[in-house]
Amino acid sequence: MSRFGITLAALVAISAIAPNADAQTKDSEDVRLTTPNGVKLSATYFESSKGKESPVIVMLHGEGGNRKKWAKIAAGLQAKEYAVLTVDLRKHGDSAGASDSDDGIKLKPADYQGMFSDDMEAVKVFLMERHQAGELNVRKTGIVGVGAISGVALGAAAVDWLRKPYFDGPPSARTPRGQDVQTVVLISPDATVKGLNLNAYVKTAKAGTVKFMVVVGKKDKAKKKSADKLIKMMKGGIKKEDVEDRVVLFEFDTKLNGEMMVAKDNSQILELLKRFHDSRLETVDQPWRDRRSKLDR
Repeated sequence: MSRFGITLAALVAISAIAPNADAQTKDSEDVRLTTPNGVKLSATYFESSKGKESPVIVMLHGEGGNRKKWAKIAAGLQAKEYAVLTVDLRKHGDSAGASDSDDGIKLKPADYQGMFSDDMEAVKVFLMERHQAGELNVRKTGIVGVGAISGVALGAAAVDWLRKPYFDGPPSARTPRGQDVQTVVLISPDATVKGLNLNAYVKTAKAGTVKFMVVVGKKDKAKKKSADKLIKMMKGGIKKEDVEDRVVLFEFDTKLNGEMMVAKDNSQILELLKRFHDSRLETVDQPWRDRRSKLDR
């Protein structure tokens, strides 16, 4: 029995859930983010009715995808009192550099590097603004990534855990600038992504308190191999008694991968994400606090 309250295998048999029509949620809002080097990104923000103590989940598409693929799942999580931000990374969807060419999207190592550093920095700035406005608790942040973009999610988590607190008091009382990402969910991930050092990112995130879930179609041999490789990275060095809580592998009985799996099984993906985050993110003991440096208040 896992901390979901049911075995992971039993999740497949759960009837599909739909967003609660009676839940008091707010409409979604399309927003524009600007990276440190001026790239314009499109995103959609689903505000939670829970306010200051709401966890927040950042949802990233797969390579060549867009944020609209997450619309139903994001609305479902919003109905369960999560704040959600779906993002079109550079060259995707409605963001700068996107192309309607029949040749499809072509990503270079520099694109991936820009995504996890600059694009995700713009995401962080947005979340901090909404945190300070009392709309969510950035200390309870989760990131979901698909396919090769899973590497961006891991990189962003690592960068967040490397942020040092403000030098605004004794060590135990300093205001944090990072260590906010508590969960990372990877759907049909690639174990290697050009320009990214996934092993280093996992090591850094693992040294913090980040908890991982990898979701894959067990009939997709290539993605299953990648998932197994990542799971091995994630489990390395974690105490045996902590492995079940820190690292979860969930296999759907399908050969579909990435956004195709999300599109076909969105109700079960929603339930899976909800249960994982309820037990790993919702329960984080980090009350809302002012995140401005004490020197600036």
